[in-house]
Amino acid sequence: MSQSIKNKESLPSSSSQSSSSDTSSSSISQNEATNSPQILAGDYSSLNGTWQTADGSTKIILNNGNIIFSPEYERIISNPVAKDGIVIADALNDKRHMGFMFAAAHNSPLFPNSSNVDKTDSGKDRLIITTDEEGIEIFDTMPTAFFYKVSNDTTSPNS
Repeated sequence: MSQSIKNKESLPSSSSQSSSSDTSSSSISQNEATNSPQILAGDYSSLNGTWQTADGSTKIILNNGNIIFSPEYERIISNPVAKDGIVIADALNDKRHMGFMFAAAHNSPLFPNSSNVDKTDSGKDRLIITTDEEGIEIFDTMPTAFFYKVSNDTTSPNS
């Protein structure tokens, strides 16, 4: 199964050589492909856009590391690290520390010595904002709380 995963790191950022291949499999533009090494280096631009829960009940905007829930409520992604097959970071505001987890499409967390499984839609990029107590098991225990990218729009989560 891991042999079918394409290595997106080898693609140049300005992929002028193949603009038409593999674009039909996504409703988002060809720039949708996220780059975990880029995210780990603190460049969050590949996450920019509108993200929404699978049931459509909640939307957020990601704009260069800012997680915008509403004009009055934002968090900032910081200190990203790769752990157990996903990107884990802080999601900070001035009042409370929370966590941020991101898994690229076709990538699931590793659950060492556990019966947990990834119940999210692993065919898509997905992310979640967590409390301090929640670990990677959240991919199994709270799959409906994950956000999936629905557009490249970064204007308003309430539109």
